[in-house]
Amino acid sequence: MAERWLPVVGFKGFYEVSSLGRVRSVARFVRSRDNRQRPVRARILKSAITANYLVVGLHREGKQTMMRVHVAVLEAFVGPRPPGMVARHYPDRTPTNVAASNLSWASYITNNRDRREHGTEADNRGERSPNAKLTNAAVRRIRVLARRGVYQRDIAAKVGCSPSNVSRILQGDGWTNVL
Repeated sequence: MAERWLPVVGFKGFYEVSSLGRVRSVARFVRSRDNRQRPVRARILKSAITANYLVVGLHREGKQTMMRVHVAVLEAFVGPRPPGMVARHYPDRTPTNVAASNLSWASYITNNRDRREHGTEADNRGERSPNAKLTNAAVRRIRVLARRGVYQRDIAAKVGCSPSNVSRILQGDGWTNVL
């Protein structure tokens, strides 16, 4: 498949994006601070990885905008984002594969179903969370003690957490993945 180039939406005349996910600047003249015109040559931009996604810095009128490459590809080759839709990497779930043939707009439900099917769903619930203060075993113990009628403040002292954490767990506000 031949690489096709289209303008980046919102940056026509400044940047173009390819069907393979590369971004380039367009050759043009820009005004410098001393009000002189200087040439800007066309070149392929280097992308960075932020939160697992490729991003590029696009400049216009002295301001920089960080844009996710997959969004630029979708907007240029598929069209604007429909309401309630997100970018879907499919069939290759790798977030750095930003070729137009691997991208589409999809609902959150479809995207999450794909993540589960391909095993790319980040499961940071419960004790796998980097912010977890309790273990799955401690949560089970909280529930057992509560069923036995032990007061929440006493449960908190035995388990080593605050009474408000015990209350939230018993109300189903967290740790719902632990049975």
